[in-house]
Amino acid sequence: MSTRQVSLGDQLTLMELYIYIVICFYVAVVILIQFGKAQQTIAYWLSFLLFSVILIVDAAMFATHDQLHDFYLPFVIIVLIITLIKIMDFCTVPQRFCEEVRFFQIYFTS
Repeated sequence: MSTRQVSLGDQLTLMELYIYIVICFYVAVVILIQFGKAQQTIAYWLSFLLFSVILIVDAAMFATHDQLHDFYLPFVIIVLIITLIKIMDFCTVPQRFCEEVRFFQIYFTS
């Protein structure tokens, strides 16, 4: 256990609460992926939400300064770069502004 243990009463710690929440999310996702496309999309966003909450709670409550510097800073930079690339791809930026470049026409339009 962490040296900074947070207690939510006499018997339940914050880590145990997180474990129960993760189990409930897992069961909900397993049930939702059995159904149609809309439920699979909901399951995807629930998984994304759970992953985000875990990262935010870890960064805010449990991570040391070195962990923030060594993991979270590069992680945020990489996520921002990937998001920018996805936005550019969605808006078809390479095809619009590089019409003469064969690489973009072959690999980004097919």
